[in-house]
Amino acid sequence: MKKIIMLLAVLAVFAATVVFLMVRSSPANGIFSVSAPPDAVSGFGVHGGASSTVANKAGGFQFDLPVGWYLERNTSSDVAIYAGYSPVAPSTTSTASAAACKIEISFYPAEGDVNLDDWIDVHLRKDPTIEISEDIREPVAVGGETGVLWRGTLNGITAELVFVSANGRIYEIAPSPVAGTTDGATVCDAALRSILPNFDFNRI
Repeated sequence: MKKIIMLLAVLAVFAATVVFLMVRSSPANGIFSVSAPPDAVSGFGVHGGASSTVANKAGGFQFDLPVGWYLERNTSSDVAIYAGYSPVAPSTTSTASAAACKIEISFYPAEGDVNLDDWIDVHLRKDPTIEISEDIREPVAVGGETGVLWRGTLNGITAELVFVSANGRIYEIAPSPVAGTTDGATVCDAALRSILPNFDFNRI
């Protein structure tokens, strides 16, 4: 009888350990998102606390995520963040703050001496179903690099896009409004310009 009791106790300890490890290895209520291998990406979102650094080794860049911003995903092909968004953890009853703007950062290989303006022209016209009208194309500082700010309309919706050439890649920083609107450039302009100085293409 004593052996049975001891065996049950050992099994109980083992089960508790397994549960503990499963909880530790899972995302904490959506607070962070790492959907690619650990050696490819790393990063943590915030609910309105201290700022944090999002690093993407696959893309060769990192940036400081401002206080109150949220990291949705950080993969080996792109990163998505929300400006001024605080999601609600399932264990709470508080109300989430609404997000007005989502910013996606994508990166593409660029072999040799690539002319950024030419690359943008080809890139924007890859999808023949999108109607494009360009209004502005001007230099913009992105961290320590000089990129191109493109502004125009895509299928009738005003948009701002930022392109940067660094580390043998072309980076596209693309904001879009969360709520339906035809003036995405105005909605996201402040958020876009506030995040651009935070990029670093030299530390990864």
